[in-house]
Amino acid sequence: LTASEGRGMRLTALLACCLLSAPAAVPQPSRDNGGGPRGFPADFEDAAFKQRARALGSGRAALVVVHNVYNESLPRPAGLSWEQALRRTSMSDNAGNMVWAYGALKLLSPSVTQISALAHRPKEAAGTRLQLSQAHAYYMPVANLLSDARRWGDAMTRSIVKLQNLLNQDKQARLVMIGLGTQAFFHDRRGAQVSDFSATGRASMNESLARFELNEPQRFFLKTVIGRAQRGGGLAVRGAFTLAVLRQQVCSDCPNVSALGCPSLFINPRPNLGRIMESKYKSLEHRSSQPGFKVAVLLSSTMHSAHNAWESLLGLLHRFPGSIFVAQRAHELNTEVSQAEQAMGKRIPPGAVRFFYDVRSWHDAMAGFDAVISLRIHGAMISLAAVTPILVIAPDWRVKELADQMMLARTDIFDPLLRGDPMRALFAHASKFDGGRFDRNRCLIAKKYVRIFASGGIPINRAVERLARTCAD
Repeated sequence: LTASEGRGMRLTALLACCLLSAPAAVPQPSRDNGGGPRGFPADFEDAAFKQRARALGSGRAALVVVHNVYNESLPRPAGLSWEQALRRTSMSDNAGNMVWAYGALKLLSPSVTQISALAHRPKEAAGTRLQLSQAHAYYMPVANLLSDARRWGDAMTRSIVKLQNLLNQDKQARLVMIGLGTQAFFHDRRGAQVSDFSATGRASMNESLARFELNEPQRFFLKTVIGRAQRGGGLAVRGAFTLAVLRQQVCSDCPNVSALGCPSLFINPRPNLGRIMESKYKSLEHRSSQPGFKVAVLLSSTMHSAHNAWESLLGLLHRFPGSIFVAQRAHELNTEVSQAEQAMGKRIPPGAVRFFYDVRSWHDAMAGFDAVISLRIHGAMISLAAVTPILVIAPDWRVKELADQMMLARTDIFDPLLRGDPMRALFAHASKFDGGRFDRNRCLIAKKYVRIFASGGIPINRAVERLARTCAD
C-alpha cells in the first residue's frame, strides 16, 4: 500500500462461528492438555498479536478483537477441565473450531497493523473508536453456517441475522468471507439418512440436495454477500456440496464464489507437504508391525448411535498400546465412551481419552503418533499440519466436501473396508495418496486465496504467497 492509501484504510476482521450452548460439566480426562509449542511450523511463528498491540498503544492502529474463535493472547495452562477451558480460554463446545479459526487468522499478514473489529464486550472497546463507516474491508471466516431450515432453522437464522446486521452498517466496504459450509448429512438412494458403518452403496448428493432447504434469511444473506464480493473480495465455500446448494437456491452462476476447503490447510505452509506425507504413507503398513506403533482416533457426534463405528475404532486403543481417543465435544467424554465400553465389554485404557484447548499443544501431541484415523475434519487437519499420516472417514457432507476439495487421504462410512479391520482401510487409502497431486491442488487453492485477498484489499500472509508461486495456473 502507498502511504496515502494506508492513511485511509481500516480493516475490519470478524472471525465468527455458529456455536451451540455450552455443555455441562463432564468427567475429567487426561490432564496433559496445555503447555507451550515445540515443533510448530516456523513460517507461522510470528508476533502478530504483540505487533498489533504495540501499534495500538502508539496510536497507529485500531483494536483487533477476535469474536468467538481462537485467541492467541489467552493463557492456556495445563490441567484444565473441559468446563474450566470453556470459561478461561474461549474454547467453544466443539474444540475443533479452534483449528479452523487459527488457520483463518494465520491467512492474514502479520505485518498488518491497521486492523479494527467490533468488540463483543463493550469493555474491550473502551478507549477506541470503532468507525464501521470508515472500514476498508470485512474479513469474515465462518464455518458450516448454512443449515436445512426445516431442521436447524431458528438457531442458524439468529446467527445469519447478526451477520446481516453487521454488513448493513457499512454497505461500501469490500468483503472477504471464507470457509462457508453446510450442515448436511448423507442420504442413500432411497432418501434415508445414513450415519453408520453398515451403510451400503454410496452417498447420493442429489438425494441430500433435495432434502436441504435454505430459508429466506439465509438466501437474502447469501445474495448480500455475493453482491458485496463482486465489488471487491470474494466468497470461499468449503466444497462441491455447498457450491451446489448455492447454485440451486441462490445464484445460477455464483460469480466470485470459489470452493477452497478449509483455511487450516495452510497451518503448515511447506510447499512439499504432500510429498513428505506420501513417503510416510508408503511406510505405514510396515511401521504398524513394529513395537511402539500407535494411533489417534477421532469420532463424530453425528454417529452417536453408531456403536459399530465406535467399537471398531476404539478397539485400536487396546490393539496398539499408547494410542488415544481425542474428544472434540463434551458428551464424547462420557455418553459415547461409556456406551462403547459397554458394547465392547471392556474399558478404554487409562489415560487414553484426551482433549485439547490449545491448538499448538494439539499439534505437538499429534506429531507423536504414527497415524490418525478421524471422522472429524479439524482433528485431521491439525494432524496434517504436524506431518502425521491421516485417514479421514467422512460421516456426512460437511466432512466429505472438505476432504474431497483438499485431496486428503479419505473415505466415507459407505466404505466396505470399514466393516472389518479399520487398519485395512487405512493402508488401502494410504497407498492411493498422491503427494504431488495434493501439493499442486494446495498451490492452486493458495493462488485463489491470494487473488481474493488482493481483490478485498487485505494483505495475506507471505508464507501463503510463497506457496502460491510454486506452481503454474
